[in-house]
Amino acid sequence: MSYESVVRNVTCTVKNHISEEQSQSTDVTCPGPSSAEEECNGTTAVYAAPGDSALLQITDSDRAFCPRGCVFQWTKRRGSRTVAAGSDLSISTPCIHTPDCRVLPGGSLELSRITPEEAGDYTLLMWDEDDALHPEERETRRKCFLLQLQGTSSAEEECNGTTAVYAAPGGPALLQVTDSDRPFCPGGCGFHWRRSDSRTAAAVWNPRSITPCWFMPDCRLLPSGSLELSRITPEEAGNYTLKIEAVHPGLRPGERETRLKCFLLQLQDLVSTPEVNYTCHLNGGVQLSCLMENGTDPSYSWSVNGTPSWLPSRVVEMSYESVLRNVTCTVKNHVSEEQSQSTDVTCPGEPESFWKRVIRIVRLVLAAIVLVAGIGMVRWHFT
Repeated sequence: MSYESVVRNVTCTVKNHISEEQSQSTDVTCPGPSSAEEECNGTTAVYAAPGDSALLQITDSDRAFCPRGCVFQWTKRRGSRTVAAGSDLSISTPCIHTPDCRVLPGGSLELSRITPEEAGDYTLLMWDEDDALHPEERETRRKCFLLQLQGTSSAEEECNGTTAVYAAPGGPALLQVTDSDRPFCPGGCGFHWRRSDSRTAAAVWNPRSITPCWFMPDCRLLPSGSLELSRITPEEAGNYTLKIEAVHPGLRPGERETRLKCFLLQLQDLVSTPEVNYTCHLNGGVQLSCLMENGTDPSYSWSVNGTPSWLPSRVVEMSYESVLRNVTCTVKNHVSEEQSQSTDVTCPGEPESFWKRVIRIVRLVLAAIVLVAGIGMVRWHFT
């Protein structure tokens, strides 16, 4: 029913064939429309791709009613949460709850890398900085925005290739930024590191010293823009995206020249020290095995008689003549390398060559013929 028809003393009754009960009387009070909805004439739509920047812009005409300076209060989702608050300042002011957000000196709200959680309704409340009236009596202005996500992330479109970085659990790693990554911002760069879960690891404009990361205790941003992690956990592995932005205060976020660089941080277990095992075959061959307990994605190599041999398998077959002494195997991955102790391969007896085997078989056949002939002559003599 419509709200106008519901005022007070609302009750409901339930009954069946054997009983009947009635609720207590209830007064229905619904809140009226919010002041933001009443006074905000229209909504400005702002569009951005996931991970890109957006500017909720305030113009000079919006601030005309407070010539001495405006106080700004940005709220999210029709006043449910304050995002930022402040007055006309000479520098940008960070937002309260959103790390990739700041209020510019003119009152505009800048979001540098937008996530789905940051999209939605924003409301700006403005009043004169020198207004001494009670808050309910002040002259105010409201401006409403609807931030919508469209298209694909610029990281997906512009990040050509991914740099693989490997580390051991609990070990260090460096996601490196080189001089060739930042030639387009000779006046200084802004670095914005984001993880695959859309959380910002670090964001600094033109860093002059080492800066700790925001929520990762064993992480810091170096002056070069590189991200250094000292003790990596499985939760910290994964994809990282770096946005490098030229420092140019006179340009808006969408007008600044930017570069994106992507990294994939992968964990590998350290390889354990291997052991060489061998099995001799009757045909004169020998099977070599490189046994190892631990290690992620190991590669193998062998050395025989002190000479490296291109044998990349864990198990190899070789002829006995070529295996004598000082057999070693080496295992390695991207984070570690280990070598076995030297082993001498000793198989019983000397392996028999092909012609020696033929001569031995011929001799056995001739001996059998002579034996049969002798037995036949003995039988003929006694008959």
